[in-house]
Amino acid sequence: MALTIPITLSMTGTASAAVADNAPAQTQTYDNLAQASSQTDRWTDFNVVYQLEQTSAGTVNGDNRVVASTSQCHDCGAVAIGFQVLVVSKQDLANLNVHNTADATSYACTRCNTLAAAYQIVFATDSPQQLTFNQILGLAGIEQKLEALKTSGLGTGRIQQLADEFAHQAVFVLQGGIGTYRDGNAPTYSPALHSTDLPANMAENSGPVTDLFVKHQNPNG
Repeated sequence: MALTIPITLSMTGTASAAVADNAPAQTQTYDNLAQASSQTDRWTDFNVVYQLEQTSAGTVNGDNRVVASTSQCHDCGAVAIGFQVLVVSKQDLANLNVHNTADATSYACTRCNTLAAAYQIVFATDSPQQLTFNQILGLAGIEQKLEALKTSGLGTGRIQQLADEFAHQAVFVLQGGIGTYRDGNAPTYSPALHSTDLPANMAENSGPVTDLFVKHQNPNG
């Protein structure tokens, strides 16, 4: 079963830096791939790939892809988590092309657990400003929490639940918050960034925009 949840959040703020009018248009492409596979009895492959990128390019391409598979084994598992954070400049952005996919398969398995979880966050600021020290520190904490899941011994359901929480915490950090994100009723902004050249919300919103896209796939759950 695949589950896709678009969540769009906005915040207010002002730019602290600017780009010259004659700055050349650039294209930046960021690929994040997490893969896990097991064909061995009583063995689970667990892979977390975290990517944080900051750019002021005019065209930004982001691809976050997660693949997990188990086959011909019993009491085995494969867990792959891809976590991509793209910080872009709304001031310079002309084209945004982002894709977030998860693919989990299980073949000829007994009591196997397979989970592919893809998290993609796009944070569009008013300028090519860099993240603050607190934001970088907060995101580093999220990366450590994701890595800690490898040795947690938790089931795939709980792992997915925690990874979801960490994604929302990352959004909260990017919006300037401190601590754990808990407000599920944060302001929403629509439409989402996907499938448009220059999203309407970027043209109309006066502050930075944060979009979180989550996709899970678990053939055993």
